[in-house]
Amino acid sequence: MCRAGADLQLTRLLQALVTAALDAGTESGEGVARIAEVLRVACDLVEPGRAGITPADVHRMWRVAHLPAILRPASDAPEWGKAGFRAYDAELERLLRGEGPAAIRACV
Repeated sequence: MCRAGADLQLTRLLQALVTAALDAGTESGEGVARIAEVLRVACDLVEPGRAGITPADVHRMWRVAHLPAILRPASDAPEWGKAGFRAYDAELERLLRGEGPAAIRACV
């Protein structure tokens, strides 16, 4: 149960980070590396010294737990917000898969 709770908290952290970046007007290209680094540190805090949850795992869970509600047609999110969440999702996918100059890889 503790592990499930940690997973849930990490997805909420990612939701809060992306929301804050969008509210601040930070473009996905400039904000995603910082978000990925915060996720890496948070994942290390959850299971220090073990190959546990990774930022890529958190991103996948966030994509299932939070993103559909935002992107659904009946959502209250404005179109610019939906576009911003899509952009951050795409950039996180690229970065966490190890593509690009600032790629974040799992810590083992």
